[in-house]
Amino acid sequence: MSEIDRLLIATRVLELLERRRGKSICPSEVARDLYEDDWRERMELVRDTGFLMKAEGLIEITQEGNPVPRDHKGPIRFGPRR
Repeated sequence: MSEIDRLLIATRVLELLERRRGKSICPSEVARDLYEDDWRERMELVRDTGFLMKAEGLIEITQEGNPVPRDHKGPIRFGPRR
């Protein structure tokens, strides 16, 4: 993962969360917004960036409102830090 991709994704995550005013977003929203043609191939990159952001205390990552660990498989949501 390049540093430019990581910064681009992190910026978009924070922008989308700001627009949602406290509501969570799906990582696929970020991928689709940034990588329209090959968003599915970029999902792992978006998820990895999200977990880096979580480790830095910038966002929360949940499934059905419950925090999930880094190795979690399945649908997740990015949300604002509470």
